[in-house]
Amino acid sequence: MAAGRAIEKLDDFAAQGVQVVAMDYTDASSVAAALAGATKVLLIASSEIGNDRPGQHRTVIEAAKAEASNCSPTPAPPTWR
Repeated sequence: MAAGRAIEKLDDFAAQGVQVVAMDYTDASSVAAALAGATKVLLIASSEIGNDRPGQHRTVIEAAKAEASNCSPTPAPPTWR
């Protein structure tokens, strides 16, 4: 499954048969819905600088912890430019 605020940006994944769902780090209910049934989560940092990124990431981590005790969010490695 791939999740994001704008699922149209996930069309390449959908074309490969990946289920895509809407998820907004600032909306705890959308995060919980997107993570329903998850056993692993790869958290990719929000690109919205200055918009409480730590709080957004905490929302994802808390939803993952609530979903399953064996669901451990894994931060994506940093991207070097």
